[in-house]
Amino acid sequence: IRADLKEVRSAAEKGDVKAFASKTPAFARDLVEMVYKEEKILFPMALQTLSDKEWTEIRKGEDELGYVLTKPAAEWPTLAQRAQSVLNVADSAVKDGLFGLMTGDISLEQLNLIMAGLPMDLSFVDENDTVRFYSEGPERIFPRSPAVIGRKVQNCHPPKSVDTVQKILNSFRAGTQNLAEFWLEIGERFIHIRYFAIRDKENRYRGCLEVSQDITRIRTLKGQRRLLEWNEN
Repeated sequence: IRADLKEVRSAAEKGDVKAFASKTPAFARDLVEMVYKEEKILFPMALQTLSDKEWTEIRKGEDELGYVLTKPAAEWPTLAQRAQSVLNVADSAVKDGLFGLMTGDISLEQLNLIMAGLPMDLSFVDENDTVRFYSEGPERIFPRSPAVIGRKVQNCHPPKSVDTVQKILNSFRAGTQNLAEFWLEIGERFIHIRYFAIRDKENRYRGCLEVSQDITRIRTLKGQRRLLEWNEN
């Protein structure tokens, strides 16, 4: 990529239109492919695999290798620094260690425990189509990486499904729809997926909540159960 960029830049500086026109398409294609592979494969795997110490060493090595277009101003933040940043924000939004929700007060620990215990996957995208949250429940259906947080949701889906995602978001934003629903079979599992439009008291669109649940067992239930019975684990 660096060599290609150097050739394209050289052709542009020399005013060599023919060379510039012949080299630019291949360079642009290779650049897009590189960015796609980094964002979809390399970075998500690296975030899950590498430790804070390894990230710090990588950051130090970057200065030795040099940079193509820009140079980062800060060192890689440690886990403690990132955690403290989150705590500082949380402290300003809570009272006596509790979040004041619409129907009660709850601590951050309790909220995380609830989210981790839900038998379904939750993902939230804000009104700007930015991924803000996903749950890590015991019955994870679709894999998620911390790398998706802060990214546009359109960049977190396979190309063949982006049009559908965009259509859902556009309909929610326009106020013409409030729910999109899908169900599919993955092996022997039956998966139910719902997208809900999230709106505030003024009915303004504030985001989209995705709820995915494995309902294979639920579909087999018949009759009634009114007495306590423990299911075998």
